[in-house]
This record gives sequence, C-alpha cells and structure tokens, in this order.
Amino acid sequence: MKHAGAKSITIGLAILAGRPVLEIADDGKGIGQKLKTEGMGLRNMEYRANVIGGDLTIEARKGGGTCVRCTLPLRKSVLRPLKPKADSNAK
Repeated sequence: MKHAGAKSITIGLAILAGRPVLEIADDGKGIGQKLKTEGMGLRNMEYRANVIGGDLTIEARKGGGTCVRCTLPLRKSVLRPLKPKADSNAK
C-alpha cells in the first residue's frame, strides 16, 4: 500500500484446479513493466514461490491497481488431519 498509494486491498484464498491460490489485489496506481524488473522485492517473491513449486503472477488490474497471485502445490501431507497437541499443563 505504501508504494501503490492504495486505499484498500483485497486478500483471497481459494482452491482452484486442486491447488491453493493466494491473491492480493489493491486499488493503487498499478505496476508498470519497468517496476516488475527493478529492485529485488518482486524477484524474491517469485523465487520463493518457485522454490516450493509454486507460481507467482503480478498483473495490472483493469481500472487501476495491481493483483499478485501465488498458486501453490498441494501436497498429500497437507490433506491429513492435524493431531492435537498434548496439553503441557495437564498432569
């Protein structure tokens, strides 16, 4: 929001085509092609998504603003139920 001058952001999390998708969109001034290649912030985000088998896209929104979407792999280990932690205060 700082660099974009946005007044609001929308954060969404969904499963699309069997994969978790995190999407963050704002109503700021948008991102130009030049900004996508300058600095390390966006490159670091893309690198980190790729390391875990995900994809990152950064797009200008119609009417202004930017949408950052990260599609993640869905591993079978994510699907198993979590075991409750033992209560350390129980005696």
